Amino acid sequence: NIVAHRSQTPFTSLQGLLNVPGLSLSAYQKMTTLGFNVDMMKAELEINSLLKIGSEDVSLSAIADAALEALQLDAIFISGTDGLILAQAVSLDQISIFSEGLAAAAPQLFNRGQKLLSQARLPIVTMSTFFVGQHAVTCAGAEQFFCACVHRSQYPAPQELETCHRLAQELVWYCGHRAV
Repeated sequence: NIVAHRSQTPFTSLQGLLNVPGLSLSAYQKMTTLGFNVDMMKAELEINSLLKIGSEDVSLSAIADAALEALQLDAIFISGTDGLILAQAVSLDQISIFSEGLAAAAPQLFNRGQKLLSQARLPIVTMSTFFVGQHAVTCAGAEQFFCACVHRSQYPAPQELETCHRLAQELVWYCGHRAV
């Protein structure tokens, strides 16, 4: 049904799937992991709003560059949970030297922490901060995507951590749904 419908009426958005005869709302939600009222463009632009960048800058590279400046970070890494860097922005040469190692280690540390919390029957967290030398590194991830923010301050303020957490959540959502 989807292919036949598309040949007659091209889709302009994921919501166009809801017009396919015989496709139920539950099938749509399973295929896209979205509710029927989710506006992808509006959701994508949450990141732009958070970082105060224009709506044309939606590449991961542009988002990483903007996050580095807006959040006053020394570095940000957006990677798969396997540690493969999808985008990064780094302000210090010292950090760029070990960026691949940090990007590979951060998801593993985060996942091990999650597993430990689960085994101890403690609440699962969606973000954790650990320290590498003089830098605090905030990590968050879900499904296949991961974000690590290297703070300029050794002890970031709660508001800085919350902003990094929100950015990481939005990036995970953005990456996951753009892949759909």
